Amino acid sequence: MIDTITIKPFDETHIEGILELFKEVFGGDVNKEWFHWKYLSSPWGSVGYVAKNSNKVVAYYGGIRFKFLYKGTTLWGYQLCDVMTKANYRGVLFSKTPIVAALGEMLYRENSMDFAFGFPSLRHARLQAVRLGGQGYRLIRLFYKTINPLSARSVLSVREGWEGLELRGVQRLMTSNSLVGPLAMVKDIDYLKWRYCQHPLQTYSLLVFKGLFRHIGLIVYTIKGGMINIVESFLRDPMDCVKVFTTAESYLHHRHPDIDKIALWCHPDSATSTCLTSLGFQSEDHIPIAVNPKSLGDAEVFYKGFFYSMGDYDAA
Repeated sequence: MIDTITIKPFDETHIEGILELFKEVFGGDVNKEWFHWKYLSSPWGSVGYVAKNSNKVVAYYGGIRFKFLYKGTTLWGYQLCDVMTKANYRGVLFSKTPIVAALGEMLYRENSMDFAFGFPSLRHARLQAVRLGGQGYRLIRLFYKTINPLSARSVLSVREGWEGLELRGVQRLMTSNSLVGPLAMVKDIDYLKWRYCQHPLQTYSLLVFKGLFRHIGLIVYTIKGGMINIVESFLRDPMDCVKVFTTAESYLHHRHPDIDKIALWCHPDSATSTCLTSLGFQSEDHIPIAVNPKSLGDAEVFYKGFFYSMGDYDAA
């Protein structure tokens, strides 16, 4: 079995096998359109590596490239995703290394990066730490609440629809987003169009919030698992947080009266976490986030500085 295993970058001939493996490992109804969107259309490029045996894909290791800013410097990070191995190959070694780790080594070797990160299972987080230079993991903070129709109130005007990206001042609002941390993923209009408008399997909606004279906030949300998930939020000024989220709760209650739960991710060091708590959101530990700091050096720069959103995971 070991002698016939080969590892290499994926090409078009591997896509059907990768999709079959994904369905076997993770479930879900993925297709070629989804794969092309994710790995061939992302703004800054994506990579993926396969292990084959007897002409069958038995493992895969993917990465999406993202642009970050840190203290005025551009950094490049790969989000590791779709890391998977066929069940009966998980104990098999390739050159004295677990197959999936060999694929990870190839990804790191062939692609320049400042760091790599992802939202792995605990098993894969430990594999990263033991085999590939990862430095531990942290748990995402999930905020959630049951919508109270009596307390939800609208104090801002709201416009729903992706044409809102073309409104005057919206791009300036995005570039001055006050919710990002010291290590900020670049999320411009092209990113939002790719990530949400062009997603072939999930529907997302954009809300634009306007005060008296200007647009002060954006929210991207989706309905998933019987819950309203806020996957992105942008604010011009953190002082507007209460107004934006209060208005969002009121608007979403009237827009989707059959759904009474709302959730989002928020880094505990973000000012937004205080705002959400004041609005009655509860919070709890959620899934892991992990980093291989590479040339970034200190893993804490990532763990303390990257203010994640739910959409970051949903892209994986």
